[in-house]
This record gives sequence, C-alpha cells and structure tokens, in this order.
Amino acid sequence: MRILLISQHFPPLETARALQMGKVVEALKANGCCTTVIAGKINSDSSDIEVGDGVVYLPCWWRSYDRSLVRRASRRMIEELYSCSWPSSRWVQSAIDYATAVIAKYKPNCVMTSSTPFESHLVGLAVKRKTKTPWVASFSDPWPPCTAPRPHFSKGLPILRRRQLSLLAKVMRECDIIHMPSRYGIEQVERATGLRIDGKAVAIPHIGFPNERVDVAPEYAGWAAHVGDLKRARVSDALILGVQKAHAQIPHLFKGLICVGRVCPEFRQMVGRLQMDDIVRFTGQLPVDQAMRMARSATVLLLLEANMAISPYLPGKFADYAFLRKPILAVVPPVGAVRDYLETYGGGKAVEHDPDEIAEALVQMFSADGNGHELPVGYSMTLSNVFTLDAVGGQYRVMFNSISTIVTATDS
Repeated sequence: MRILLISQHFPPLETARALQMGKVVEALKANGCCTTVIAGKINSDSSDIEVGDGVVYLPCWWRSYDRSLVRRASRRMIEELYSCSWPSSRWVQSAIDYATAVIAKYKPNCVMTSSTPFESHLVGLAVKRKTKTPWVASFSDPWPPCTAPRPHFSKGLPILRRRQLSLLAKVMRECDIIHMPSRYGIEQVERATGLRIDGKAVAIPHIGFPNERVDVAPEYAGWAAHVGDLKRARVSDALILGVQKAHAQIPHLFKGLICVGRVCPEFRQMVGRLQMDDIVRFTGQLPVDQAMRMARSATVLLLLEANMAISPYLPGKFADYAFLRKPILAVVPPVGAVRDYLETYGGGKAVEHDPDEIAEALVQMFSADGNGHELPVGYSMTLSNVFTLDAVGGQYRVMFNSISTIVTATDS
C-alpha cells in the first residue's frame, strides 16, 4: 500500500506534530506501507527544495525565535492568517503541484494530510478535487481555537473565525475519513461546529518511542519531572500547592518538581510568590535527548492538562511517558483519554486539580513499601503496548484499507 503524507511540520523540525508525524511514517513502514512525504522547510528561499529518503521539503515560512510577548503574539496572528491564505500561500500552491505530480506518477492508495498547521488540509482539499484520490484529514487537536474548550478557547477576529470555520467545514465534508487521537476530540468538534462527523471519524492514538538507550542520571531520583512546554492555559495553583504539601510530608523521599521545557511567566511567578524555588526547578528548553534523559532519571513523570470538565486532547507526551518505565501522575479533567488509559491499563494515577488529591497521590507514589524497594504505583507494560509502532501502525493500516474499500464501493 502506498501512502502520500502531507504535513507542513515534519522532522528535523521538533514541534510536537512534526515529531509525531515522523513516528507515523515509521509505523506505516513497519506495517508494510510505502510512504512519500511532502513537508515544509522553514527559513528557506523560494527556490530551495530538498529531497531525501522519501521526503520532499518545500520552502515554507520564516520563523523568528524571539520569545518576547509582542513577537509571540504577532507570530500567532501570522500563523492564523496563513491558515486562511489559500490560494495565496506559496507553500500550499507548491505542495498542491508536487502532490498532483506524485499522484500521477505513483498512484498512491491514499493521501493523508496532517495539522496543525491547517495549511496541509488546504492542499488535501485541492488535491482531492483534482485527482479524486481517497483522503484522510488528520487533526492533532480541535481547530480553529474557537472550537476548543475553555481555557484553550479563543474567539479570534470575526472575519478570520468565519473564514476558518468555512474552510474546516469544507475539509470535513469532502475528506473521506477524519482522524483524531481521541474520541473526545471528535465529540468536541461536533459540539463546537454543529457538523456531524462521527460517521466518518476514526480515533487512533499517538505513537510512543521506546527509550531503552537513554542514560540515567542518579541526581534526579526523588524528583517528579514534567517534560514539555507549560503554557498559561495549564497554570495550576492546585499543582503547586499539592507539590508543597507532599514535600512537607515526605521531604526525605520527595525532593520536588523539575519542569523541563519552556514555562510561562505566570507559572514561574507563582512559584516565586510561594517561595518554592528550592522544590520547583526550571531547566528551560532542552534538546529531545537531554529532556528524555531527565525524564528517564526522575522517579515520577507528571502530565498536566488544563482544568476543564472534559478533555478533548491526548497529549503526545503521554505516549512517550508510557515507555519510560516510570509511574505517571496525571493532573487531568474528570473525563478524558488520559484518565481512561490509566484506569484501564494502569501505569499511574489520574487526579483532578485539587491540592489535597495531588499531594496524596505524590505521597503514595514516592513512598516505598515495607522493604523499601517497590513503588506502590508503578510502570505498566500493558499501557506501553497500546502506543507501539506495531499496534498504532496496524490501526492506521486498517483505516487505509477501509477507505480504499469505501471509495471502491462508491465508484462501482
């Protein structure tokens, strides 16, 4: 089976979606699929096209690494405008032309487009209309921001919002299958847009990567580690207070929390205001291998979602955590995919945004048993098996087989 994957974000870019799409390609290859990838290359000239190992990198956009508030806000606005710029986007036009040529030459069984960013789906929309090739539109999260639950919800400019929702409706109506990592995400999109997509929607989880070769640093034993950016929407005073309470109860066992990645000013200010700099530490952004080393060395891994009634998300780091052979403490909503996985397969503990509940879980997870060896809540091989290349790649293969069957039946 031959698959054409169109994803503006793809390795060596290290965004969450780029890394996940790299894993998807590995999984598809491991399940007998041949893949061609059309991706974006940042900070490149219009004539600068790279081809290698089945991936075509088309010139894309210019990215500033300035992290100032003004620069971040302007970058966010530019990205939102780009999502609606078709047919003026040069990357979209180049990708449409290249995809059309690939389809004419190699006759792939299916096209899959991946977001975010949304531009990849604009390519899929045009290619579907031109070639009638079966098309899967894969969404990492609900999009645009006005379809997300609070506190992730963003109303945006009225003209921009209407344009985004119009393009989203076209994509969802004209694609053959909609993929999201969680069924709660599918339900959230239906609630927010009024579009009935359940009949063509498929939930396939993220892929985790084994990290058997990662060295362990003994100095991080006794710490809980959160890996990944902590943005304003996920700032949790309950977490900080829970960490403080747990450390006060078992300071000889629980040293505190290490945050690996970029952390918003609000979270840092809260730690400083509570004078907890000695038990909550920040490393800043690290290369992936260094971040995984710290995670593998910590005693407990922390996953933090925003305080919502229902989570439509399945964070990619949860799948990676499952392979690190460490118990997971998930501070998550009462309903959501992470909680479902932990309650079904074990491997950690899911708690809500309550300082007492968080402290109790930390004390339990860091307290040794009567012999001083085993942790009461531990790693689950059953959980990690859910996110392997073979397991998830097999689900993608079934999805692609089903779309070929549906389209063949429709054509006949």
